[in-house]
Amino acid sequence: VYIAQEIVRGHKLQLSRAVASGEINRLQQQWAAQEQRVLTDVRIAYYDVLIAQRRMEITAQLRDIASKAVQTVEALKRGQEASQLDVFRAQVELQSAALLLKTADNALTASWTRLTAVLGTPTLVQRPVVGSLDGEFARLDIASQMQRILAESPEIAAAAAEIERSRWAIARARAEAVPNVEVQGIVQHDNATGSSNGNLQVALPIPLWNRNQGGVRQARAELSAAERALNRTELSLQQRLASAYQQYANARNQVQDYSRHDGILDTARRSLELVNSGYRAGELNFLDLLTAQRTNSQTNLAYIEALGELWTAIAEIDGLLLKDSLNASPGGN
Repeated sequence: VYIAQEIVRGHKLQLSRAVASGEINRLQQQWAAQEQRVLTDVRIAYYDVLIAQRRMEITAQLRDIASKAVQTVEALKRGQEASQLDVFRAQVELQSAALLLKTADNALTASWTRLTAVLGTPTLVQRPVVGSLDGEFARLDIASQMQRILAESPEIAAAAAEIERSRWAIARARAEAVPNVEVQGIVQHDNATGSSNGNLQVALPIPLWNRNQGGVRQARAELSAAERALNRTELSLQQRLASAYQQYANARNQVQDYSRHDGILDTARRSLELVNSGYRAGELNFLDLLTAQRTNSQTNLAYIEALGELWTAIAEIDGLLLKDSLNASPGGN
């Protein structure tokens, strides 16, 4: 009978478990980061669909206004109160509005496709999405948001977990130089003589020159790389927050300027009403009316685009700057 048992010394097993635990923690944080990317992408895609729906509503209204303008100017021409040039201008405006409506419809289809893709339901039938874009939006401060992101970011947590794993790996590499003890026992029975005998052997390697110096250096290099990766991640978050916050601040200012009392939207609407009254009274020509209609439509569309930029930036900042879930691996930024 031969029995052998290796006695592991230097706490190698405990250290190996600590290294594995650090790796598991890092992978869990990377998974949390990927999960947050999905949530952020869903929110951004949701707002994108809401914006596309609003754009469709506005362009449909513009098309209807342009269609009524054509009917009106044609009636005026029959009464010798408008020229053929006015008719042509109205028709061009109607064609432009119809083209805008088609473009808005294509944008809505694309937005819905992006939403179903990040939801993982690409066959979901397109339908209206319920939600408000004009409600109160969060007021964000870049300094407090930076503190929150650094404290809550799974990217930071993953980088910190890698540092912890690397430190345990150094201790494990150092422990490798502690030799294990090999114990062997042999029991023999001689059937001819009816006697039994046995022996016990204990083997202990003596690492005179091999202290696992290479493994220790590699582990130290991995720790240094992990510490630099943490610093790089912090700088990356600052850089990404700067871009997202700039988008948020610019869009917030635009939305406020457009939507406030006596703001751009209010001024454009009242201007169009005055021009309509002046045109019906014969004080203004049709070109003045077309210009006012075009300005009003462009103003409303610009307001919608600003709303989209605002809610996208808010979703990105709230989502710890993690997005693009379908393009990033769990270990990426």
